[in-house]
Amino acid sequence: MAKALVDRGHEVSIIIPPFDNLADSGKAYEIGGVNIINIGIPRKVLFSEYLIITKRIISTAMRLNPDIIHVFKPKGYSGLAGMLLRTVSRPMVVDTDDWEGYGGWNDVLDYSHIEKEFFQFQERWLPRHSNAVTVASRTLETQMWGFGVPPERVYYVPNGPNQLKYSRGQRFDNSLIREKYGLGEMPLIVLFTRFFDVSIDEIINIFRMVREEVRDARFMIVGKGRFDEERELVSSADKTRVRDAIILTGWIEPKDVPHYIYAANVAICPFKDTLINRARCSVKVIEHMIMSNAIVATKVGQNIEYIEDEKSGMLVEPGDIRSFAEKVVRILCDKNLERKLGENAQKSIWEKFSWNRLVVRVEKAYELAVGSK
Repeated sequence: MAKALVDRGHEVSIIIPPFDNLADSGKAYEIGGVNIINIGIPRKVLFSEYLIITKRIISTAMRLNPDIIHVFKPKGYSGLAGMLLRTVSRPMVVDTDDWEGYGGWNDVLDYSHIEKEFFQFQERWLPRHSNAVTVASRTLETQMWGFGVPPERVYYVPNGPNQLKYSRGQRFDNSLIREKYGLGEMPLIVLFTRFFDVSIDEIINIFRMVREEVRDARFMIVGKGRFDEERELVSSADKTRVRDAIILTGWIEPKDVPHYIYAANVAICPFKDTLINRARCSVKVIEHMIMSNAIVATKVGQNIEYIEDEKSGMLVEPGDIRSFAEKVVRILCDKNLERKLGENAQKSIWEKFSWNRLVVRVEKAYELAVGSK
């Protein structure tokens, strides 16, 4: 989004508390014309330092003297900074890309009761008190309407292809991963997951059904669960005798992600039908499409927006694991279908969801915010 805004003549700075990369604490640099400012954060964060970090976000934002402040995630540090920045006369737009409160992440993560109550409050308060809201999914769009945000102030802006990471028609070497795991020409199904979004029983049953039809199929699971869900998966795999076909990679380096995607014949996204999955906007689905993967996905949330069934991928009703497995087998047994679905997926994601198109909606949100200052 920021890169697309820069390409259209705007000056953009992103302020980040870099908890995912502490080595960047206090550093500033430029990527693709976008100014990246990493707030200095301590190695160990105590309660008082939460307030210090929030203050640093606010002071950095005010020093830049922006025409627009765009707050991403109405919770935690950014949400608190946004709430306090509402006291100054700056147009503000809030972005939400997850269902954060009860029914969503509050029910999944081990927050304290106070944190849950505060996040629930932030998620509702900040959008209602901002000039405009951008949302990453249709579910979040209706959530904002339910919170009382007028529809004309809500802008649907889903995720699009990362133009700094990928280019249209780009190709990667699929032999790197196949050689690493000794796969040769074996059919490979890949699943990127953190396990909160999928049912382990469904995954194992899909694997079992596919293996009954395609004996040499291999299943690669990329990622790691928050609560060591891999152990449960391995136990279930042992019982159904598909353990020998499963490859668990754990976490991988971000730079290696395209190689793992490109090595696969089929990418699967068997999401559970939950508020979190309906509301989220899966970057991995987008990356599979960018890399011209044939995809089989559950008909949940944004998957319906991105994938046209039987044209740019395959969609399956939630819980219908037999149909899911059958569609995976269809693709594995038909190279022309695999190629057609992949090519259509790549064409569709670039043409319908490129940031050159999506950024126009962002600009409209900014125009509304400035006009209602």
